[in-house]
Amino acid sequence: MQRKIKFLLLISLSFILAACGSKPYVSNFSSYQKQSVNGLYKKATLYLNSKKYQSAINNFEAITALHPSSPYAEKAQIGIVEAYYKNADYDSTIAAADRYLHLYPIGQNTAYAYYLKGLANFYTHTSWLSKMYKKDPSERDLRSYDQAFVVFQELLQNYPNSKYAADARRKIIYIRDITAKHQLDIAKFYMRKKACVAAINRANYIINNLPNTKEVTDARYIVNKCKTQLKLK
Repeated sequence: MQRKIKFLLLISLSFILAACGSKPYVSNFSSYQKQSVNGLYKKATLYLNSKKYQSAINNFEAITALHPSSPYAEKAQIGIVEAYYKNADYDSTIAAADRYLHLYPIGQNTAYAYYLKGLANFYTHTSWLSKMYKKDPSERDLRSYDQAFVVFQELLQNYPNSKYAADARRKIIYIRDITAKHQLDIAKFYMRKKACVAAINRANYIINNLPNTKEVTDARYIVNKCKTQLKLK
């Protein structure tokens, strides 16, 4: 719930800042006003390449605030997305990507924005704790994987030939495999509890929606066994 609230606040803030011609917002970047847009962009790029991500974000945001109509504005907006992603701030990455996609739905970097948004969702739960304990991904909350799946699908639908498409396809296959294993684990749990109808429903989900995964064989076994048990009652 806390993550959801933070995400909604970031989204709301990003759209408020879209009105970047407003004086109160511009005044936040008064210290940048004497610098040229070219100089700001070079400095932001240098910070980004030097892994000084917050400094890069500050300079990119100054460009979007002070020079919203310049050719650098779109580059700065995608730079913000990239800086948040490289800093592993995935909630902010998603919010910044949504803002870019709202402002530039067919921009020069729209495919990249989809890709970074998908990656941010994909890696949301890859924390130091889960790495330390090597937790099986199928045992995690899969909502962020579901979101990543949708975003990667959008990327492939709109930009099937982009340089990000191949990795998006690999991520989709991985998510399908994890989802199938997750559903199978739940089906087995229901079968042990003799909740046959629930087990059948989970197994059928795998058979009908994830037919190319290896879990289909076990899912069919669960369906057949549970149907037999139901007939015996």
